[in-house]
Amino acid sequence: MDSWIPLECNPFILTQYIWELGISKDLEFHDVFTLEDEEMLESIPRPVYALLFVFPVKESDQNGTCIKTEETFIKNQENIIWFEQTVKNSCGAIALLHATTNGDTKDFILPNTLLANILEKIKYPGPFSLSDMIEFSQLKTIHERETMPPDPSENTSLHYICFVKSSVNGHLYELDGRNPLGPIDHGPLNDSDILGDQSIRIIKSYINNREKEIQFSLCALAHLKLP
Repeated sequence: MDSWIPLECNPFILTQYIWELGISKDLEFHDVFTLEDEEMLESIPRPVYALLFVFPVKESDQNGTCIKTEETFIKNQENIIWFEQTVKNSCGAIALLHATTNGDTKDFILPNTLLANILEKIKYPGPFSLSDMIEFSQLKTIHERETMPPDPSENTSLHYICFVKSSVNGHLYELDGRNPLGPIDHGPLNDSDILGDQSIRIIKSYINNREKEIQFSLCALAHLKLP
């Protein structure tokens, strides 16, 4: 089974990664250090285009996500692009693809780049396995440049998921490439921004469901922070 080196949840590394994928240098990732301090949350540039959340997977989370009722899963893929994770430890790369190919982030994709080529190929609805695309080898090369050893065969309990706002229906989606039922539609985004009450409530539910864990990270994709 193919296996990649786990991706560190570091804003600098994540930013370099998406720039190599084809996102313009108008955007970067920012650490979200707290969900409680309004002043610190307001210091993050707005709008936030996507959230990457990293959390420890529990034994009961066979699909890398909290248990949800089946009714919360979207059945129509027309409103969102979702990639299936087929390679071990590639959840970080898949989360970055989810963050950059959905919502208004698409407006920042440069022509003749890996992301532009992928979007050209997936114009039609459906679940997508990146390993079936020629761009897979390019993604793997970028991933290897942006990661450092340990051994790719090493097991990690940390998992990436992504939150985005659909530019089609304005709903908040939770995207996890390991979830066999695909994207989770959390309904219309009542907040003007992804980093608002709805997403914070969902993220807190993950944290509260893992009371003894401390390995959580959250990064927001937004404009460059002015000096």
